[in-house]
Amino acid sequence: TLVFIHKDDIKTLNNLFSSLRPKYRVHRIVKEENSYVLMLPDYCTLPPDLKVYPSVGPVISVEIKPKQGFLLKEKFLPSNLLSSSMLKCRFCMMQHYKMRTQVISSKSLYCPTDLFSGCPTRMLHALKMLFETPRNNLRIFKDQKLVFSEEKQDDLEDVLYDFFGETEVSYCDLFCNLVIEVLLKTLPGQVNEVVKLFHKENLQKCTNAYPDCSQNDPCHELPIGCVLYRILCLQMLDNLHIKNLHHLYLNTQKLINH
Repeated sequence: TLVFIHKDDIKTLNNLFSSLRPKYRVHRIVKEENSYVLMLPDYCTLPPDLKVYPSVGPVISVEIKPKQGFLLKEKFLPSNLLSSSMLKCRFCMMQHYKMRTQVISSKSLYCPTDLFSGCPTRMLHALKMLFETPRNNLRIFKDQKLVFSEEKQDDLEDVLYDFFGETEVSYCDLFCNLVIEVLLKTLPGQVNEVVKLFHKENLQKCTNAYPDCSQNDPCHELPIGCVLYRILCLQMLDNLHIKNLHHLYLNTQKLINH
């Protein structure tokens, strides 16, 4: 639900959140101005209509910030970035920038184009890389309690034991495959034709993407209507590189001041 929020309420929220932020994100705040926000259900608990069923285990919820899952088309890229060796997604380029500016001490091997590929092999690799370097992109909750994040990394094998029970398979692999199944599941309801903007041939592969899977494999396609497909469609509504956008901004300013 889209709801209006007053700037004073945002200021109150910033004050509440400041003590909860990790040290490297203390400087981050939500802009304190009147705005609109999305009010969503609490997915750390079962919805009321499911609570009539007897509990069979803990509620595990996963928060993923997948980042931009595509590369800009060549016509939108500056000429100095058109070399195939330079074709990196925005997340991977930012990793290089953060290393050079010493914001981070090591690069994450996670690549969003792997997660959005629709290929189970690449998606599994993407999730495992998020487990290695979760940063602020992966958090896992068990019965509303944070059990895995950049700051808190409990033993996932112990955390997931109550969820999966006895098994000879790695709990981490079981969990990742379950998350992949959820991400690829087609959701009910039609996808608006307006957001059907991309085709798999238009999605270039980031040079940092997982190499051990053929780009031409038929599994490299997101099911239409799955959550990743819907997110990617919305992301691709914005297809301008920041340099192009800044150039348009400067031209607009000239017209206004003319």
